[in-house]
Amino acid sequence: MISSFVPDPNPNPSDRPYKVPSLAWRPTQAQIPLRLSVLIGEFIQALRRSLDYLIYELARLDSGVEQHGTQFPIDDRKDVFWARLAPNKKRSMPHLIGIDPKHAVVIERYQPYNGVDWTKALKSISNPDKHRHLTIGNFKTSERVGLPQHRTDQALTITRTRDGFTAIWNPDGRVQMQLHFSVFVAFEDETPIYQTLNQIKAEVRNVLEEFRPCFGGQCHH
Repeated sequence: MISSFVPDPNPNPSDRPYKVPSLAWRPTQAQIPLRLSVLIGEFIQALRRSLDYLIYELARLDSGVEQHGTQFPIDDRKDVFWARLAPNKKRSMPHLIGIDPKHAVVIERYQPYNGVDWTKALKSISNPDKHRHLTIGNFKTSERVGLPQHRTDQALTITRTRDGFTAIWNPDGRVQMQLHFSVFVAFEDETPIYQTLNQIKAEVRNVLEEFRPCFGGQCHH
């Protein structure tokens, strides 16, 4: 964003603040690219599929036969989780059918009812509505910026760092301001996107590494 104005030709203190009218601009939800929401959805589904593939292969390893309907469970109740080890139409879907109970104990460690936040977040943002409606969070900027002392009879360029500005003095005494902003994009409940996805990605990797030795005949569970 660019704004221009004529500063006081005889500034007294250094870094005198000048008001820049065009700073009234604010980003809106409509300015968030739709592609970002699509990419987040694909990323989340890839993480969930990684966990589902793990359960599928683990069930086949433990039972010796291919199992159908397996899935990495994310449950809020202990009884619901343990009911998934056997078919029972009146209770939970048997997503853990064929899984050895000793492995189920390990999988249980990652359940939200045990206070694990990342699986709870994964389940929540897997809902398409969660990543279709993104928002701008905590956007703040000042309507005053500090400019150093200057000479109006010569061209001069001052550049501040990220989230700051570039001030270009022209020989005619006008100053052109190029203002730099970065915004914080979050889920609708203001959960930060970047940090949340990075944490979930790291935790999914840890789960996969936990079971890796089992497929090489060196299971330690």
